Amino acid sequence: MTKKIKLVAIDLDGTLLTSDKKVTENTIKTLKKVVEQGVIVVIATGRPLLGLDTVIKDVPKSPYILTTNGARIVNVETEEVILEKLIPHEVVLRLFDVLNKHDCVKEIFYQGQGYISSEDLNRIHLYHKKPEMCDYVRRTRKPIPDLLEFMKEMKGSADKAQAIFNNLNVREQVWQELDELDELNLADSLHYNIEINAKGVEKGSSLEFLAKSLGFLQEEVMAIGDGANDVRMLEVAGVGVAMGNAKDEIKKVADFVTASNDEDGVAKAIYQYILNVL
Repeated sequence: MTKKIKLVAIDLDGTLLTSDKKVTENTIKTLKKVVEQGVIVVIATGRPLLGLDTVIKDVPKSPYILTTNGARIVNVETEEVILEKLIPHEVVLRLFDVLNKHDCVKEIFYQGQGYISSEDLNRIHLYHKKPEMCDYVRRTRKPIPDLLEFMKEMKGSADKAQAIFNNLNVREQVWQELDELDELNLADSLHYNIEINAKGVEKGSSLEFLAKSLGFLQEEVMAIGDGANDVRMLEVAGVGVAMGNAKDEIKKVADFVTASNDEDGVAKAIYQYILNVL
């Protein structure tokens, strides 16, 4: 490593958060140490800004948050939107033409807020099998009687859309149909969802943009993640770290593999590659 790490981007679900959606005390203490040393800690997540909930309220971090897979970067202290790449309204309607033909829970995100139909919210437990994920959706989404009419009335560009499936064959079919639109970027953070962003949107390019705007070189950036939506972020960072719980294809693109999210993997990576070289 030729340069000291000045910025570390950390994925949330499956990375910073344990399986029960918490941040360990050891990880909090470790992040406090790097922030005190002047390292910028950026949460880089597929979640929307208003879906971060209270899980990271005690996490020492810098004001920059990279949300919805890189569609928006916000300085939460000044409320300045540093980067924004949205799905145009007409494309939103076309992608929902596809989703509405299939059995899935559908979500749309505007200005950091997630919306879901009242009907889908009532059956969310049939798609998210983990109770903590169902609770998260119920806490952070706004139920809408008719989601399609709501989107038509909004008439604005969307941060992101998401579809959640309980049949993986249906998911594969929907992925193929959405991919044919050629106006979207598709990713997943769970094996049973599709996260839908505007074409060209992914965490990697947004992290590059933020790093350059802060004057950091590629080798001064570290990224930690576990999911398919983290791949480009790990590739563009000077140091890409995959979690021990990541799939093999994610580990292959990383420079290093740390412990799992239930074994303080983030804290161990930071100690090894940042604190030990300060």
